[in-house]
Amino acid sequence: MQAALLYVKANGEMQTAAGTDPDRPASPAELAADVLKVEITWQRPTLLRLNCRVADGYHLNAHDAVTAPTQLRAAGAEVESIQYPPGELQGKFRNPREPEISTHAKFDLSLSYQACDASACLPIVTRRFAIESK
Repeated sequence: MQAALLYVKANGEMQTAAGTDPDRPASPAELAADVLKVEITWQRPTLLRLNCRVADGYHLNAHDAVTAPTQLRAAGAEVESIQYPPGELQGKFRNPREPEISTHAKFDLSLSYQACDASACLPIVTRRFAIESK
């Protein structure tokens, strides 16, 4: 500690920066964010479709799970209904009935989920999407 203090006194504050080592393993938060791929498309002017793909070996907690359920929310729009697929979500899936949106403006959609594999769960992720209605 004293050596570091002497260095700072002689040279000023130390500056550090995050490394960019491509061989560095992903953090749990980075891994969790990459587990789910989402494609959002308009089916009709008020009908939004979310096509999702969960990475192999993972699943998302169901919407009605006791801990960390998968949830879809809209801010700035009235959503008439959201139906979630039943049970754990894995592989490719989409909502059995897409959200009906009552707006003709921009709004934010957020999707919260927790991805798990056979041995552990990753941190909860909330992804936000800026949506412009048709």
